[in-house]
Amino acid sequence: MDVVRNEARPFTRAFITIGCVFAAALALAACSPEAEPPAAPEPTPGGCADAAPDESAAVASVDGHPVTAAELAAYADANAFPIGTEAEARTALDALIRFKAAQVEAFERGLTSAVEYGDLLRGLACGNGEREAAIAEGRAVYGVAEHDAETYLAYTESSVRDALLNALAAEGALGPTEDELADFYERSKDEYARGQDAIGLQVLRFETSAAGSAAADDVLARTAAGEPWAEVAADHAADAALLDAHPLAIDDANAYDLSKYQSSLFIAADALAVGETALVTDDLAGGLLVLHCERRDDGGFLPLDEVRPELVLRFQDEAFELHLDGLVADAGIETADAVLPLLG
Repeated sequence: MDVVRNEARPFTRAFITIGCVFAAALALAACSPEAEPPAAPEPTPGGCADAAPDESAAVASVDGHPVTAAELAAYADANAFPIGTEAEARTALDALIRFKAAQVEAFERGLTSAVEYGDLLRGLACGNGEREAAIAEGRAVYGVAEHDAETYLAYTESSVRDALLNALAAEGALGPTEDELADFYERSKDEYARGQDAIGLQVLRFETSAAGSAAADDVLARTAAGEPWAEVAADHAADAALLDAHPLAIDDANAYDLSKYQSSLFIAADALAVGETALVTDDLAGGLLVLHCERRDDGGFLPLDEVRPELVLRFQDEAFELHLDGLVADAGIETADAVLPLLG
């Protein structure tokens, strides 16, 4: 099944064109040791010659590729992982290992030219050097004058994930089949509701007192036992604790105001099936409200074919995460006995 990944869709992932100057390090080849350098290169401020090697300790390895302390620190900063304790550092490391497993597969597929953090730093220096040269020559440079390692690593992660996901999707490895899509639609159906169900309620309002609470409890107990609502409500019509009885309709016209100003009433009513009863507190006027659902007209859902493109992308997103689970499970992973001390 072919689905165009369109930028107008909320779950779109764009195919990314990568260069050494910017974006994520998918094309480190232009700056990598394997690329043919210009004759007699002259080191320039901020250029590739200024890239400091990553000499930090390895905190883990994935299929023989090191994960360094500097990389973990940058990754944690880029993704807002706290690393003040050993447990926190390991949580961040687990997430980085998951990305590294994706990076290794992308490398093996030829989607990226490097896996090690040192190569990423070299690509960053190349890009920053070119930006610096462009600024010095008066050429236009979009964005900031210089990117930091944390931002560049975040670009790298996003680009590698997108490239790998798109490659798998193009192969059909992420599905979905028609049956899988139909099942996924049923699981996601509530997110494609056309609008608010029309709900018809009968409401008994009791005062907030011992007598009111007892009367409300009596209504709930008797209706739960199967007594008709009309008979139970009539028995309480002359109850001194009863303030009023009235119908209430909920539909698209008033659902927003009810959800905003009488949230407990709206939440309870929205959860009721026909014939069910619930007790809530009136958020505005006070008192106890016994709600009885007399009718409910389903607002309906957008049909599968109308939401198919978005649904396919969402299905593939979930399938991709399962694919990454498998990569991590199958990878040769080693981690340091203690991570936090290596972070310095």
